[in-house]
Amino acid sequence: MDFFWKNFDAKGFSIYKIEYEKAEGEGKVLFLTNNLMNGFIQRLEHFRKYAFGVHGVYGEEPNLEIRGMWVWRGDGLPHEILDLDSYEYHKFHRMDPTNPEHRAKVNEYWTHLNEDEDTVEGLKARTIKYFK
Repeated sequence: MDFFWKNFDAKGFSIYKIEYEKAEGEGKVLFLTNNLMNGFIQRLEHFRKYAFGVHGVYGEEPNLEIRGMWVWRGDGLPHEILDLDSYEYHKFHRMDPTNPEHRAKVNEYWTHLNEDEDTVEGLKARTIKYFK
């Protein structure tokens, strides 16, 4: 991660934490929650050459959460994100690369990748997907 932070171009790229806002009844069963996450990632296939992300399902049944930490080219939310059918069901939090707390969150999402072992923001990592 040291290499990433030393070489990160904050003027050319943005880092965002993405959180899915569950509807009532969602996030209770792991395989169904995985399907929701996979659908989000599949709809961004055309965005691969501009972005990198670690997206996952975190927590325990019946309180599963879908979250991810992403970096993409440009300043702000790109049209590939804004045009998603599920855009309105997600919260986007811009990370400040100069803020030590935000850096720690990025490091946590991008280094705690062992499913059913590691925790991220206090929640067990259940399913982890790489978007590259």
